[in-house]
Amino acid sequence: ASPHALALARRRRLTRLALAGVERLPFREGAFDLMTSADVLYHRGVRDDLAALREAARCLRPGGILVLNLPAFDWLRSSHDEVIHTARRYTAGEVRAKLCAAGLTPLRVRYWNSLLFPPLAAVRLLRRIARTGGGPPPEHSDLSALPRWLNGMLAALLRIEEALDFVAWPAGLSVMAVARKDGGPARVAATPHAPPSEACKGRGRR
Repeated sequence: ASPHALALARRRRLTRLALAGVERLPFREGAFDLMTSADVLYHRGVRDDLAALREAARCLRPGGILVLNLPAFDWLRSSHDEVIHTARRYTAGEVRAKLCAAGLTPLRVRYWNSLLFPPLAAVRLLRRIARTGGGPPPEHSDLSALPRWLNGMLAALLRIEEALDFVAWPAGLSVMAVARKDGGPARVAATPHAPPSEACKGRGRR
């Protein structure tokens, strides 16, 4: 829960706001048709990510949809993760298993930001090797502002990846998931890779 985020929302003239932890939401059961969680459950402030997912399931109405985004692969940790207090990164299989354990039906679980995965994974692994000698934890993120031309190139890569939405990427920098609370009509079509009827069978990692 962030008072700073709340203050920013108020400056943007948003009024229907609440300050709470994701493991105990101040909303009635079945309050929402749609809930989103973008890069939240990874944080060390969330002590129990499964409890947070169960709380989201409680607040969804039957047939309601949860959209998640999470950082992928624990071995991709960098100094940025240290600075922003990352407690966990995920595989697609782990996300699917947690959604099932929370009583939700995964409609789609996939990696994205995949075209940038090979070079960035290589850079992070090389930096990790360089730090094997030990030393104090990093005080600064390894991310920084980029020139406009480079930002434009990276945005173009994401647009290309979006156009290739039919591809089941084997890896990516993030995991995106769409899940449904059973008891109502499906509103998101399942992919051939994980149809709802099979989504909670065989929960192994991948």
